[in-house]
Amino acid sequence: MTGMLMAVRNLAFLLLVVLPLSYVDNSDGKIVEEDLEAMVHESKLIVLGKVASAEFTGQILTDEFKIGKWSLFKAVIKPDLVIKGRLQQDELDLYYIGGMSTEARFNVNDTSIFFVDEDDQGRLATVRGYAGKVDITQQVAMPVAIRNEENPQPLDAFIRKIRAIVERAR
Repeated sequence: MTGMLMAVRNLAFLLLVVLPLSYVDNSDGKIVEEDLEAMVHESKLIVLGKVASAEFTGQILTDEFKIGKWSLFKAVIKPDLVIKGRLQQDELDLYYIGGMSTEARFNVNDTSIFFVDEDDQGRLATVRGYAGKVDITQQVAMPVAIRNEENPQPLDAFIRKIRAIVERAR
């Protein structure tokens, strides 16, 4: 009987202590989809541009418990249009964690609208992970992870909506 009690105690410990520690803190809300207005307000910069490169920075990140390890990547964006904010240079460096389902995917030559803010380390990153990168194909925007947005929709109409939200906030 003691073996059974020990197994139950170990299972309880696993479920109550170890399992919750293994999850990355989602206080930044990356997994939570949001509407366009919230996305615009959370962004200090919104640009339409093309991915020029995407590569591993050589930096490995860990969580506060030193349980997980993640690779930090940098995507270089060549902006064609600034929709919100001011661009300080000709290129935009966006940082992301490779291999995480909540992060945007960056492929060279992809054209997208990028909703950008700083992460907790001061690096530029997409707002709400994958929701902060809206892919563009043949003048059509595909905001798949922005709540209540038609998908697909004409690019010019999507940009007009963003600009209207920016103007209302002034």
